[in-house]
Amino acid sequence: MVKVLCTDHTLGSLGDGRLGCLDCGRTHCPHCDRYYWPKLGARNVHKQHMTIQMEFPNAKPFEREQLQTGICSSECWDKYLGG
Repeated sequence: MVKVLCTDHTLGSLGDGRLGCLDCGRTHCPHCDRYYWPKLGARNVHKQHMTIQMEFPNAKPFEREQLQTGICSSECWDKYLGG
């Protein structure tokens, strides 16, 4: 994916379950409204049968959560969900 910077984000579904900017492809955090690129990139469509833990066994929990919930960091997770 080409990383394009934009200032006017068009929020919508990125097609893999994440909400994000349709113009630049960055994920939208539902807590802090930040737009960011997930550290792990994106899920592999050829590994949809695998759990995210199997696909990314060495990833930190917050890195996997970026792909599942869109929450950008451990701090936002704690504030948003009271962890």
